[in-house]
Amino acid sequence: MVSAYDEHKEWEADLVQWANSKTAGEMEEVKGIGPITAARIIAARPHASIDTIDEVKGIGPKTIHKILAWIIRQEEREEH
Repeated sequence: MVSAYDEHKEWEADLVQWANSKTAGEMEEVKGIGPITAARIIAARPHASIDTIDEVKGIGPKTIHKILAWIIRQEEREEH
């Protein structure tokens, strides 16, 4: 099966870890994720892939891209 997110496979493990480990407050640091969406992500745990995160109401390609951008920025900050 081809995922709509195949281009992001290199970041999938990071995204899944983010969705499975962050608190609601930490999730809300991502622009576009508020308390309701954060609660939905948490309630749907455990997540196994980008596709299972995408199934959460309020999450779609734009939000997935925002989360991935946030993760990449955080990793870049940790490198410096």
